[in-house]
Amino acid sequence: RHLEAHLWQPLPVPYEGPDDGSVALFTAADRYDEAECAACRVEALVQSGARYGEIALIARSADGHKLVSFNGTNACMALTGSAATPVGEAGAMSVAAVVRFTGYGSSGNTFTSKGDTTGFFGESYAAGNRQWLLTLTGAARIGACMEWKNQTGTATLRSKRRFLNDGELHVLVVSYPPHGATGTMLFALDGVTNAVTCTPTNAIGKTRILLGGAEQNSKARYAPVDVAEFRLWKNVALTPGQVETLTRELCAKYNVYNEGFERGRATDMQQRSKEVFVHAGAEYGAPAKFDFTLWPDQTIWGDGRVSGRMLVSRGATVKVTATNTLSAADVEFFDGGELKVECGANGAVNPLDITGDLWLPDGAVTVDVQGTEPLPGTSLVTWTGKVYQRGTAEFVPSDPNSRLQFRLDVENRRLVVAAPSGTTIIIR
Repeated sequence: RHLEAHLWQPLPVPYEGPDDGSVALFTAADRYDEAECAACRVEALVQSGARYGEIALIARSADGHKLVSFNGTNACMALTGSAATPVGEAGAMSVAAVVRFTGYGSSGNTFTSKGDTTGFFGESYAAGNRQWLLTLTGAARIGACMEWKNQTGTATLRSKRRFLNDGELHVLVVSYPPHGATGTMLFALDGVTNAVTCTPTNAIGKTRILLGGAEQNSKARYAPVDVAEFRLWKNVALTPGQVETLTRELCAKYNVYNEGFERGRATDMQQRSKEVFVHAGAEYGAPAKFDFTLWPDQTIWGDGRVSGRMLVSRGATVKVTATNTLSAADVEFFDGGELKVECGANGAVNPLDITGDLWLPDGAVTVDVQGTEPLPGTSLVTWTGKVYQRGTAEFVPSDPNSRLQFRLDVENRRLVVAAPSGTTIIIR
């Protein structure tokens, strides 16, 4: 019943009741082995008296949703021709997109027009400034622009967050106001809203709509984007309430963290993707004093900062390297959580820099050391706050044959590589 009740939850829900033998786990070598196991199980149930109509066989992909991918180099597609389009001659419009970025766009941190950024969805090649466009900047910010001969204010908006090429899906909703009067252009990325007042004077053109790129200044530009879904509304300018409702719907459908409409209401966060790289200058995680969870088989690393208290569950990994500098507000390791250490040629590594407190389990934290073995005294984790131990915490190498040992230096607030103990015998 627990499995049935939580089958479609986006993340695992632990079962803490007694084992009654009703759930069997099978480790398959590949998808064919998995299919054969399922077929044999169905046959065994039928042989024992079950009917085929009483058996449910359920499968889903690891990501949960299929994506259309564009490489950012030479790939885009025209969704319409040059004649009538779904929003051609519209006096107002709204657009929603669920996307994931695998790289950067063009220009710098900001943009002032469609010509100095990279469009990934919209109409950019229309006469008389009658275009609309969703864009990606050189700092991986998402933007939206509208050039319908606006006469008051600017017609470009961008996300507050940079480095959105983080491996996660993002939900974007934009509402373009009616032409012929001063209105508000609304922009919401994962619920974080922005707005600008403008006065468009022309209806939208009828030129082709491109996905994955744009035609700008007589040249093609391509965006590194994966698209899960997009929606268009002609002659409809969504209200702030409708933007919030739509954002909530799409965030729930695609398991996207609704940062704007939930973060401000003090909710915890869970990483959605298998691996996330936090770029320099970027902040990722939960609001201060709230939890951010890494689930089994998920990894986080990079050069930015993780906010909130990061919970590293069993099978989850925090990775540090010799070339990246990851920091975190607070970190709690659970029994079976992993610290992966990728050392440089001389065994050097930049430690996980915890600017707050460290919580340790009554159990073992696995340390997976890759590359040149670090020297004794090398710091793997540092913290500036307090350390809380729920019991006897151990740091053990992932390789059972490794001679590496680790020591918690509470006085100096660091986890270090310890000098090996025991007797060394040298045979000449």
